[in-house]
Amino acid sequence: MPCPGSVNAEKDYPRDTNKYAAQGTAAHELAEKCLRVGQDAKKFIGKKIKVEGMTFEVDGEMARGVQLYLDVVREDRNYMKTNKIHIETKVDLTKIHPGLFGTNDAALCTKTKLNIYDFKYGRGVVQAEDNVQLLYYALGALLEMDPQKKVEEIEMIIVQPRVADPVKRWTVSRQYLKDWAKVLRAAAIATEAEDAPRIPGEKQCQWCKHRSACKELESMALEKAMVDFDEEGNLELPNVSIMGDNALAEVLRWSPIIKTYLNAIESKARSMLEAGEPVSGYKLVDKRPVRKWTDPAITIRGLVELGLDDDDMFKEPVLLSPAQMEKLLTKDQRAEMAELVVSESSGYKMVPDSDPADEVSAGTVSDFADD
Repeated sequence: MPCPGSVNAEKDYPRDTNKYAAQGTAAHELAEKCLRVGQDAKKFIGKKIKVEGMTFEVDGEMARGVQLYLDVVREDRNYMKTNKIHIETKVDLTKIHPGLFGTNDAALCTKTKLNIYDFKYGRGVVQAEDNVQLLYYALGALLEMDPQKKVEEIEMIIVQPRVADPVKRWTVSRQYLKDWAKVLRAAAIATEAEDAPRIPGEKQCQWCKHRSACKELESMALEKAMVDFDEEGNLELPNVSIMGDNALAEVLRWSPIIKTYLNAIESKARSMLEAGEPVSGYKLVDKRPVRKWTDPAITIRGLVELGLDDDDMFKEPVLLSPAQMEKLLTKDQRAEMAELVVSESSGYKMVPDSDPADEVSAGTVSDFADD
């Protein structure tokens, strides 16, 4: 939606994946299985799931993460007094525009309320409010599950167990969703124009397959970084030491898109090297090796023969962090646990003025720095 031209730009690229995306798919498959058979995730610890040619074993972390998702859906089901959980539902939005479809993780629907659930197993924080993906699923589910057109409240829920705030909710009205459908239709139509514009941005460029070849992204990144070229075509970087307040602020404001462009260059160069193509001045080398035990059982026996005992070989148990501990508790238990937790800042970070966090004065920073 933010970059109409990206649809045509990406159409000829092959579908790819990585171990993180595949692991997320494995966690989704476990969640689907648990909802369908009515089991808890811990029942599947040790089971193996194959995704995209990779195999993942269900461990304690995955089981706890999936269980949080299961608990949220099941608790809401009980609250809404409905027995039906719509699992991995195909949503069809062709009434809005031809070719629009998708698959929603889970949904609950009563005569007057629709709940849409999106399970995220990644570590990148995703917000529920103004989430286009959730609105898309909600609109498709509303078309499918509300033939009487009586649902007036639509709640969208993201369950993301591996971040600090794992459950986020956002509620909109039926009218809000109807108005947003017009926005979606206009955006879909915009992608069909032969000259659909390519509009670079941090979010839309992050996972775009065309980003390493996108002239619009390149132009914007170089412009915002205040990079120029001399008569011979060599890069001329700005002199940071003499940049004023406004210039610094402008480059900082656009630093995400500049980093996106640099990441695209690095990704392209790495892909070329891995394919055996040359990149002038660069090569692939092995990462620094990390030593590990070949076989734990054999290792323990060998170390005992060397004269070590359990106190030498094993550390004392380490208490999990509050974020890790929350994954083991119910919603009510997490509220009680809050009395045992204190939040302490580990330092300072620079953010735009629009950030809602309270500003730390320069004097306070200086005082702490002197301690």
